[in-house]
Amino acid sequence: MDWYFLCEPQPLPGAVNMARDQYLLERIEEGDIKGPVLRVYRWSTPTLSLGYHQQWERSTVLDAIERHGFDLVRRWTGGRAVLHIGEITYSVVAPFADPFKKTVSHNYQLLARALKTFTDHLLLDVNLAGGNQSSEPHKGGERSTPCFASLSEAELKAGEKKLIGSSQKLGKKAFLQHGSIPVQDHTRELCEVTGSDLDMDARMVTLGGLFQKAGRQLPDFDGLASLLRLSFEQTFGMSFTNLDEPKLDRVRIQEIVDEQFGNKDWTFMR
Repeated sequence: MDWYFLCEPQPLPGAVNMARDQYLLERIEEGDIKGPVLRVYRWSTPTLSLGYHQQWERSTVLDAIERHGFDLVRRWTGGRAVLHIGEITYSVVAPFADPFKKTVSHNYQLLARALKTFTDHLLLDVNLAGGNQSSEPHKGGERSTPCFASLSEAELKAGEKKLIGSSQKLGKKAFLQHGSIPVQDHTRELCEVTGSDLDMDARMVTLGGLFQKAGRQLPDFDGLASLLRLSFEQTFGMSFTNLDEPKLDRVRIQEIVDEQFGNKDWTFMR
């Protein structure tokens, strides 16, 4: 099975990023792309993304989002709110074919191995979280906990702080997994736009923070993307073929933006 790699040359709006991932899922489910795709990208505007099933009233503070000039999108994947700002983002879209299955936990653990290899290349003291992880709930119980407030099994952690947040969606013939790898610390803004009363500094860590603590210089976006590519190749014993970005169907991607991720009815449907 061939594997494909797509590193986006320029940051894109949140709705377009989500639409491109959805488009790749469509292409794989239709058989137009025969193998897994690793896409690495950035966001042109800081964006709060909600999990597919989240209630926006419990997960957002719209006044704070507007005050900061952030965007708001609803992901196709599950999970909880993530603030995409100063980060490197990955998505994996893959058919249900060896080594993947139509099982969230199986796929999650396989991809976690590649992410662990990535942090090993960066010479970071990072480990995979075990099971039975928990988080302190909000005092009033009225707010949804942000993604980085808790650790799930097979997520990456430095000490007991979460480093990488991921979420997955199973389709009919393929799955999509999103992952956020924070580079800069924006916990204050995260708490403001989600209304969280939790101490996020005690729950999450960033690549930039780990490198600063070690007295080392963090690689730039292209360097991190190259290491992600290498880590997946080593973990799965394959070599990527570059996916030609100009060949993506921009008309279909814009249709997905208009129908879903750029549509307020979609964003506020729950």
